[in-house]
Amino acid sequence: MSLSIHVDVQSAQSEGDRPVRFWLDVILDESTLSGIYEIETVEDHWYERNAEYFKVLTDVGKRYILRFDPALDRWSLHSGFDGDELLQRPGVEMITVEASTIRAAEQQVAACERCRPDEADWLFASILNEVTGRSGDTEYAMCEPAKCPNCRDEISEKTLVQLQGGIEVEAPAE
Repeated sequence: MSLSIHVDVQSAQSEGDRPVRFWLDVILDESTLSGIYEIETVEDHWYERNAEYFKVLTDVGKRYILRFDPALDRWSLHSGFDGDELLQRPGVEMITVEASTIRAAEQQVAACERCRPDEADWLFASILNEVTGRSGDTEYAMCEPAKCPNCRDEISEKTLVQLQGGIEVEAPAE
């Protein structure tokens, strides 16, 4: 199992980019910030055909596996070590999305952040909320990626998209 996350990286000339912290469900509560995980050490780093993996140790002694997909420029947290406790996500409803629901959501998309970066301003997850009738803290596990109707690139629930038809506005009464 995996979960999309935001990762800050630091460039090292001889080693390439290395993660220095990752963000998941950041909360500011009475001047306390939680959900940011500072990486103390990269304990292991390996490559697979379409991704780079990092086994990291945080400043509080927890170990996680982070995956970077360079083709999509996307980071994710994977199960294993202490990652399992973060993947449980209490208070967040995890919904599996089947192909027919993905196709219905694709019908509402005109383009994605890769082909129209200036116009893409809605998370695909917002469209999934609409199609599934969900709201609140919901994470989606799509059985397959959606496709952008404009460039045919893959769309995940975290991809910014442009809505089909734009925004409807009522004409003023005369």
